[in-house]
Amino acid sequence: MNKALKIMAVFVVVVVVIVGYLSIPKTVDFRGTVTKIEHEDDQTVFYISLDDTISYVVVANSRTKVAYDDHRTKVQLGDIAVGHTIQGNYRPSSKDKVAKSITILY
Repeated sequence: MNKALKIMAVFVVVVVVIVGYLSIPKTVDFRGTVTKIEHEDDQTVFYISLDDTISYVVVANSRTKVAYDDHRTKVQLGDIAVGHTIQGNYRPSSKDKVAKSITILY
């Protein structure tokens, strides 16, 4: 009986760890209009605003995937300008929180 309780306890702990890991968001989404752009070393910093109350700072670098929402036209990070509406995501678990992808919306 004692051995069965230990096995069940280990099983419960494993299930709790797995459920906890799966509940952590893998990426966080952002969306807004670019209001300011700064270049720092190897990174580009975009200040975006969704409306007057919500704004974000998005950091991108050469590893960030960039595309137009039609995915037909090739685009680079430097093609993003003030006034463009962008959306994308980043991994909150990454140390530098660099955007994983950015899509320029028409």
